[in-house]
Amino acid sequence: MSKPSAWLTQIQRQHQQELQETAILIREWAEQAMTDAVFIALFHGTAVDGKPLGFERAKRIAKEIFQVYHDQVATGITGAPDADVFRAQVDKLLRAKMPEEIFVPWEERYRNWESLTVEEEAARYGAVWRKEGRPKCIK
Repeated sequence: MSKPSAWLTQIQRQHQQELQETAILIREWAEQAMTDAVFIALFHGTAVDGKPLGFERAKRIAKEIFQVYHDQVATGITGAPDADVFRAQVDKLLRAKMPEEIFVPWEERYRNWESLTVEEEAARYGAVWRKEGRPKCIK
């Protein structure tokens, strides 16, 4: 089998870089859209004590929301090792406070989600895919 050309390798590398940049941009846009929605709901909604919140209280609540998002939820949607542990933790936390009749598992909440077994992950990503140690979301 012949070695791929340098030109083809460069094109593939550029394409991979563009895909990564697009993924980062989409994530940034999603986070900004979530930020906008949270502040609009807190400033103009009536969900908290029946009235809109002032800026300082809204900022504290929003900060906590985004901390939870970054520390627990966001890792579950990545291809990170042990992301399945984060997804299970998110479901556990939601199930603990949410009535069972309205709780929807991760795989159903996230359209087109593909759950892999440990063996399927190893086959797809290699035997060293999972690292030792506990993720930071599990205390």
